[in-house]
Amino acid sequence: MTGEAARATLQSKLRDRLSTAIADAALLPSWFTIVLGHQPPATDTQRWLDTAVSLLMYRIIYAVKDPVVALGPPPGDDADRKAWYRSLTEDLRKTRY
Repeated sequence: MTGEAARATLQSKLRDRLSTAIADAALLPSWFTIVLGHQPPATDTQRWLDTAVSLLMYRIIYAVKDPVVALGPPPGDDADRKAWYRSLTEDLRKTRY
């Protein structure tokens, strides 16, 4: 499996699991609800879901374990991680309701 195929598979699985958790009214972790709330808003739901999946992927890929801060500490010298961190920070700010 290529890196892109693995990424697409992970995104799909995370989206499915998150959608199921929301539909089941599952209790989401505090680091998630602090930045995104307990469920998607009535409008712009797709943007919320895309941001939520990106956040989950970031935490998995960079092994973020912080129980409160969604993105964990600011990244060090890794340019790709820094760019994703900045992008996610902005997406979370725009997605917050």
